[in-house]
Order: sequence, then C-alpha cells, then structure tokens
Amino acid sequence: MIPTRRLPAALLAVGLVVLPMGTWGAGVWVLGNVAVLVAVVVDVVLAVSPRRMEVQREVDPVLVIDTDARLRWVVTNPTRRRARVHLADALPESLRAVDRRARLVVPAGARVHADGTVRPARRGVHDLATITVRSRGPLGLVDRQRSLPVHTRVRVHPAFPSRQETELRLHRALRLSEGVRTVRLRGQGTDFESLRDYTPDDETRRIDWAATARALRPIVRTYRAERNQHVLILLDHGRTMAGRMGRRPIDDRHDGPELLGRAPRLEHAMDAAMALTRIATGLGDRVGLVTFSDVVTGTLPPRGGNAQMTRLVQALADIEPELVEPDYRGAFGEALARYRRRALVVVLTDLAAGPVHESLAPALPLLGRRHLVLVAAPADPSVGSWAVDAPRDPTAAYRMAAAVEAEATRRRTARVLQTGGATVVDAVPTLLPGRIVDAYLDLKAAGAL
Repeated sequence: MIPTRRLPAALLAVGLVVLPMGTWGAGVWVLGNVAVLVAVVVDVVLAVSPRRMEVQREVDPVLVIDTDARLRWVVTNPTRRRARVHLADALPESLRAVDRRARLVVPAGARVHADGTVRPARRGVHDLATITVRSRGPLGLVDRQRSLPVHTRVRVHPAFPSRQETELRLHRALRLSEGVRTVRLRGQGTDFESLRDYTPDDETRRIDWAATARALRPIVRTYRAERNQHVLILLDHGRTMAGRMGRRPIDDRHDGPELLGRAPRLEHAMDAAMALTRIATGLGDRVGLVTFSDVVTGTLPPRGGNAQMTRLVQALADIEPELVEPDYRGAFGEALARYRRRALVVVLTDLAAGPVHESLAPALPLLGRRHLVLVAAPADPSVGSWAVDAPRDPTAAYRMAAAVEAEATRRRTARVLQTGGATVVDAVPTLLPGRIVDAYLDLKAAGAL
C-alpha cells in the first residue's frame, strides 16, 4: 500500500478544522483521523488488486539501432470494478524510451492499451523483465502496487541506411544480367548463356559466326557473370573502429537528422557489409564473414540466398567496438585456414597509419597469394570538409591545416596498401557502400574472381 498526495491532504484538512476549536477539538481530531483511516481501508478494499490484472508488453522482436519503434502496454481488467492504473516499465537505458510510464483507466471486463516509443542506442539482445503496476482506489487515497513478471526479448540489429540505394543497384544489375536493357556491365560476364539476334548496340566480337551462317542472319552470344563465387568480409572491430563520426559533415546545415548521427566507424562499416552481402547474394554468389579485434570473435561460412543476409545481420548485432589493437595476421590466418577457395576478401577497417604500417600491410601477402583483396574504410566527412573550407578565423585555419595533413596521411597509407596488391576504397559513409559494390561488380564482370 502506497499513500497518494490525497492522504496527507486529508489529514491536514482534519487538523485545520480542529485547530480553531482549541481544547474542545481533541475529540473531533480523533474522530476525524478515525474517519480518514476508515476511508483508507475502504479505498484499499475497493481498489482492484494488481494481481488480478493481466499486463502485456507488445514490441517488435527485432528493432533497429537509432530507429523509433512503437512499444505498447496492454492491460486487461477481468474484475467487475473500474481500475485506475499506473504502469512503470523496467526498460534498459539503452532502449532510450521516450516514456516508461503510462496512466490508464480500465473499465470492468475491458482491455485498454497505451503506446510509447523506444529508440535503441545499443545493438544486441535485450531482456525486458518486469512491469510495476499501481492500482488506485476510488477515493484516491492509496495505491496498491505489485511488480509483475512480463518477459520480453528483443534483438537490436544494425542500421542499414543504404538499403534503398542497394536495392536499386541490385535491381539494375539483375536487369542488365538478364538482358532486359541493352546497356551491359563491363566485361558482359564470363559464362555463356544463350544466342539471340544481333542488335546495333552489340559488339561485333560477340557475333557467333557459326550460328550466323546457319540462320543466315547475325546472331550474337550472350553471357552472364559467373555465379556461386565467394566473397569473404573481414570486419575489424578493434580500437580505431570505435571512433565516432557522422554520415555527413557536422556543420552541414542543409540536411535533416540523419539515421546514425555520430556513430562509431563500426556502424558505417556494417552498413557497407550489409550492402555488399545483399548485392552479392542477389547475384547468386556466396558471402561469408569473419569478425575480429585482437582475436577472431566470430565466423559465418560463405552461403548464398536471401537467408544469408539474415544470418549476417544477426551475427553483426552482437559485435561491439573493443579498445584493443586489431590482429590482422591472426584474422587472415584464420580465414585462410577455414576458407581455401579463391574469393574476394573485403577487409573493413580504418586507414589509421600506425596499425596499417605495423600490422595490416605486412599481413596482406598472406591473403594476396590466393585471394583478391579489397581494403575498405569509412572516411570522416567532417575532416574532408574542413580540409577544403576557407577558414574564417584562426581556429578554423589551424583545423584546416590539421585536416589537410590528415587527408594526406590517409592517401599515403592507401598507397602503401595498393603497393601491396590490394584494391583500396576510402569513402565517406554515404558513398562507401556504393563504392565497394562497384568494385565488386567490376571485378566480377572482368572475370577476376
């Protein structure tokens, strides 16, 4: 039983009535307090017991980081009395609930709901355990309270802000590969698919002269890119991937709120990994995943089909940045031991000069002997913006000088990796997924895989 504000107000009212009576008011004071006590007992008895109410929590089992989702509380009152209910949900702070509480009036035998909003700030699994219910009596003097077990498990997945662009790219790539349009991917693929009549847009080297002689009209061969090729994503979630940056420059005043805000580099790398997986599996290839920091933390064998995208997202959901130096040699050795078939290996990391020179560049030959290697890194758009914006004060001038030097160091670091035989994609988060996909399509169309 928990007193409300009305109870001390009632006791105070009794005192104010008795005070002017002096010594004659002692008996009235006792009677007044007894009346208040009786009212409290009646209020407790008439309040619907929280134990008799059914409370449910409805929320999607899968949420997306930094994306609003609806949370609904449903209260069923099976009794014959109206219930005045206050709810308090024990939600973890990482879900960033707009409101954890709700007030409801539930008629007898009725079911009523209230809605809230959550905006998860952390990926992974979240277990929601209890909801505290307070039932207020008709006089409003006291509440009956009880914490009810309401178990709900939700998974928070990484955001996929490039999803729409990725789907458009996949749709276009599929149309091109099926010959719906006359425009083609470079290289036109390597697997023979069919014969068809020649059109003015066709290259003469595609003419099948034997078929042309038989048909007495020009016939060309059509090709499609090979399928069931392997793409292996190596995702670094070490120290440098914990640094935060936005998808656009922080002083960009023309864009509205962005999906990820200033998120760790790891989140932007995950967006690129999901884009590449969607494209590659959509084109019939197999995609695998190795996550690592100072040790290998997870593996996902290369598979094809739409289900692999789901598996990859689930694998990414539990990965967090770790403040340790990445062990590239260990991760590359694990990948070589597990996956021997030739593949395009995409290393998603940062182009920090120290780790690249000391660890990544020396380890590249391990992969390069058997696989094609692509190193991709999200670049901070604010640094790029500061490097070209005209300074308006001394602080901006110093910032510009630092940004120019940082950009130059990054380019030198990329050249070191290119000298080691890797293709390097260094782009801001809004462009990174598309650049990686383009590099993959170019290599695939050229038959490099």
